[in-house]
Amino acid sequence: MTARPDHDPRELPPVTAFTHRRDVPDLAGTDALAAELAAALAPGDAVLLHGPLGAGKTRLVQGICTALGIVDEVISPTFTLINRYGGRPLVHHLDFYRIEPEHDLGDI
Repeated sequence: MTARPDHDPRELPPVTAFTHRRDVPDLAGTDALAAELAAALAPGDAVLLHGPLGAGKTRLVQGICTALGIVDEVISPTFTLINRYGGRPLVHHLDFYRIEPEHDLGDI
């Protein structure tokens, strides 16, 4: 998923700047998308997941980790803020749901 080229690359673009959307109808579709994403990822890549609670963001991360061969239990970092899963590559799963960027993000 690529942001529009007119966006400053030093800043995180707004969700509306992303031009690709993929809807999946069920858990099997989420797992298939996760496997596709995992195959396309390289160390150092970042994936931004944006959606309401219950949208399937953690399920997608679970599928990505499974496809990458990570055997750790993958759970939502809503309360821990950051979960790290061992493997090659390492996966850092962050949740900014309760974070106020102007106050908290710099501390993380």
